[in-house]
This record gives sequence, structure tokens and C-alpha cells, in this order.
Amino acid sequence: MLDFCSVDSRMSEKETLVGSSGTDELSQRIAGFLGISDDELKPVLADHVLSDCLVNKLQEFNNLQSNNLRLHATVDELKALCTSKVDSLKKETERLIRENDTEKQRRNRLEEQVSQLTKEKTLALGQMENVKFELQNTIEQV
Repeated sequence: MLDFCSVDSRMSEKETLVGSSGTDELSQRIAGFLGISDDELKPVLADHVLSDCLVNKLQEFNNLQSNNLRLHATVDELKALCTSKVDSLKKETERLIRENDTEKQRRNRLEEQVSQLTKEKTLALGQMENVKFELQNTIEQV
């Protein structure tokens, strides 16, 4: 059980947690961490091995909270970055859709012009055949 708590006389961590107010503040912080009253904790703190274990766990908890905050900040940054990229891609997609619509309209106009020119060509060829036929009839009559 001692290995689990990793009691290796980390006095600097304990001193950091104790602070200038001494063991009363440490006792209050550990009690708050465990969710028990300060009076319920006093007999436990009398055992230095258990006290050191609790200090280590409190330090580990504080480190985990700190890491959790950093991770949340990183996630928020990534969300913002992704949102920005998604917005950018949406704008680019909308621009490409508008450009595609414009090109479709242009192609439709060109197809209409080709159709109209084809009709005019067909009419012109028909008129030319009529004129050719009339010319041949005129030549034959002369």
C-alpha cells in the first residue's frame, strides 16, 4: 500500500500545499478534497504515512485538474479552429455553386444560340435550294 501512495518524503510538495498557514490550511484542503469535516480528518492526519499519501493524492488531483483545464482550453481552440475552417469551406462552396450556376446559364445561352443558328442555317439552306430550283427552272425555260 505504501507503493500505491508513493510516499517518498516529498516535503517540498507538502510544504507547498501547507503554505504559510501551516497544517490547519492543509487539513482544511484535504478535508475539502475528501468531502469530510476537518474534525473527522484530524485522527487520520496523525498518521504521517497516511498524511503523506493524502498530500500526494491531493497534489495528483490538483495536477489532473490543471491538465483538465489545459485540455479543455485546447479543445476549445480546436473547436474554434474547426468552426473557422468549416465557415471558410462553406463560403468557398457557396462561391463555387454560384460560379457553377453562372457557367450553366452561359452554357444554356450558348446552346440556345447554337439551336437558333442551326434553325437559321436550315432555313437558309432551304431557301438556297428553292432559289437553285427556281434558277434551274428559269435556265431550262430560256
